Amino acid sequence: MKLTPARSYAAHVLFCDDNRRVVALSLLGATLFWCGCASALDLQSDTDTATAGYFRLVWQSSAPAPIYQLEESTDPAFSDPDILYRGPDTARTISGRSNGTYYYRARTVTGSNLTGNWSRPVKVTVAHHSLMKAGGFFAVGALVFLSTLGLIINGHRRHQKEYHI
Repeated sequence: MKLTPARSYAAHVLFCDDNRRVVALSLLGATLFWCGCASALDLQSDTDTATAGYFRLVWQSSAPAPIYQLEESTDPAFSDPDILYRGPDTARTISGRSNGTYYYRARTVTGSNLTGNWSRPVKVTVAHHSLMKAGGFFAVGALVFLSTLGLIINGHRRHQKEYHI
């Protein structure tokens, strides 16, 4: 097993093994242990292109963690990411984004603030419907509504005529 240096915290040095699991080596007690909650997450989106104004991100871990952190960036390298969520949930619905391409990644965070590896980034393109297309949807909806209303009123009048109500 090859260990790659990852991070250093006070009395502990963290290493990543070939399977992207974090191994912590205590410098004081020379204790080697696995931190299963620090493994990489499987992050997925319900769509590659969001046209409805919202989309959902879901993540899974091989071992549950007390806290997950989700980041968003417009740069695939995550040079200036925003933390969107930090907590115990394993899904998030994202809405209110302007047209454009957004990148997301997630990781586990343990109680001692030891962080796991980042998930594979997920790319979502937001492309809202044009105003002309939205207006067309509205017009078709209004036509269906008015037709239904006309049929109901006409049926009610026929019923009154037939039964002399």
